[in-house]
Amino acid sequence: MHAPTPFQFLPPHIVQLIVDHMADSIRTSCSVDRRDPKKRGELLIPLLSVCHNFRDNVHSLFFRDCTLNLNACGDKASETHIIWPSSPRRPTYPTHHLAKTLKIELDAWEVYSGEALKKLSVPPYDTVTFPLVSDLSVALRYNGKCKEYLDGDAGFPRDTVYNIGEFVRRIKQMVPEIGKVVINTHGKPTDSDSKGVSYFRDLLSQLFEIAETTAFSDPHGGLGLCIPIRQISNLVLLNSLVDLQYGQVLSLARHCAQTLQHLKLQSFCATDMTGLVQDPDSGECVEYPRLRILELMLSKKSQGSHRLVSAGAITFPSLRRLCVRANYPFDDDVAFRGNSATLEYLSLAPYQATVNILTEHCVFTPTSHPRLQCVNIVPLSTGTTNDFATATAYLEFVMSIAPGASVRQIADMRQIRNGIAPALSVLGYYASIQVLSLPYTALSLWDTLSLIKLLPCLSDLATKSSHLGELPQGVSKADLPDYVRSNYAPMGERLRCWHISYFWSYDVEDVATVAILLALACPNLDYAAVDDFNRKETLMKAIQKKIDEPGFSQHAPRLSRLLSR
Repeated sequence: MHAPTPFQFLPPHIVQLIVDHMADSIRTSCSVDRRDPKKRGELLIPLLSVCHNFRDNVHSLFFRDCTLNLNACGDKASETHIIWPSSPRRPTYPTHHLAKTLKIELDAWEVYSGEALKKLSVPPYDTVTFPLVSDLSVALRYNGKCKEYLDGDAGFPRDTVYNIGEFVRRIKQMVPEIGKVVINTHGKPTDSDSKGVSYFRDLLSQLFEIAETTAFSDPHGGLGLCIPIRQISNLVLLNSLVDLQYGQVLSLARHCAQTLQHLKLQSFCATDMTGLVQDPDSGECVEYPRLRILELMLSKKSQGSHRLVSAGAITFPSLRRLCVRANYPFDDDVAFRGNSATLEYLSLAPYQATVNILTEHCVFTPTSHPRLQCVNIVPLSTGTTNDFATATAYLEFVMSIAPGASVRQIADMRQIRNGIAPALSVLGYYASIQVLSLPYTALSLWDTLSLIKLLPCLSDLATKSSHLGELPQGVSKADLPDYVRSNYAPMGERLRCWHISYFWSYDVEDVATVAILLALACPNLDYAAVDDFNRKETLMKAIQKKIDEPGFSQHAPRLSRLLSR
């Protein structure tokens, strides 16, 4: 028998705080491949052997998010957990009571035919319940098998209706405390497939009714005819491509205007979006009192006649995040009205028409948006209207959008491609910036140091890459550590991470040298993060090699922190 450890006597809530903190640290760490959740899980494996309290808390984390796949071959469902690592053996005891979110993946034809219900009627799922799950996600696919089934001899309407009802009832039994259901669809019945439209609408309608709140995502579009608009009264999220049956999608948005909190609409056609903010029949303005996030991704703007919303109408009074990719779809400032005190994040493509609307209606003034913290102005591709000629002009436009006193993050500054020196004086206006993203900019070491010096609050910097640039007269590479320390350090005391986007197209030795010199100038810079996780090892080896060289080795204790993550 093992001797007891001090950890066994820690209160359960302290153990939970420790495990949650470690999980959060791993999730946000730049040294972990965020695209592979299982690698995050593997880093928690040592906690399983600390004591039973730690083991229970780690298991709760591992089994928190459960996916039930009813598309699996054979007559059984398969079960997966997103961060369960591949190395340890799965427990033999049931873990369904630990799940807090459940995702069910299935084809619509399996519901129609009764196959999905059959898979939930055999051990272990015939008696399984998920008592802690409040958020249920249903990934529903409509494909050719649905039409084959409905057109075949097996597709008796009475059986199909029964199977749909029984499947939904079984889901309610398995998840007795459903608070929210998220429905994600893929594929659609054709307009001529009347049976498919009818049954799919019936299935969606019953799924929408099993929870207090619902969310609906149809990113590929085309389900407009199947949406049971009148049966939906509690929608909090709507995500849809509106090119096909866009009238039904906009009608659904208006119908659920009182409950929607997140609205994301995409279009690749010239779609008239006036129907989103104004009823096309009555002409009355529509208010979305609870909407927090509005994302409009429209490739083209409709050139037809637009009935402008009344100048006094406030449509989005509680908006916190506004994202308009490409074209701003309205002919006035309706998206900005009445939310200047709540808006925190703005992403905008500066077409000339958009700039004109913002100017004409005086949308932004030095004191108009006190809570605006992140500005993401994505310039247009080269050659299009109002593409900024210089980095300075670009930053001046950003500065006109948001007062520097409140801005904490400027993201995705793609316009600044070939050196930031001309724009440094303008960027200095944003002394409060904590996060700065320059994903298309390759800076010299000296420009990077000048930038950090201008922004004392900067904690996170992202650039395309960096290079040494021209060395100061009379200074060799071996002299650089002492030169940087004597002329620049200490600075950037809040800078913790430097993200590098495309460093593989540059000399890795140069990148490693810049990382080391930045660490010598900035006392708290702990790591250089590489977007391509597979290349991180290459950079770490280059840093280690550089630390061992003359001029750098005397600073090894400080520089070794770059290798510890």
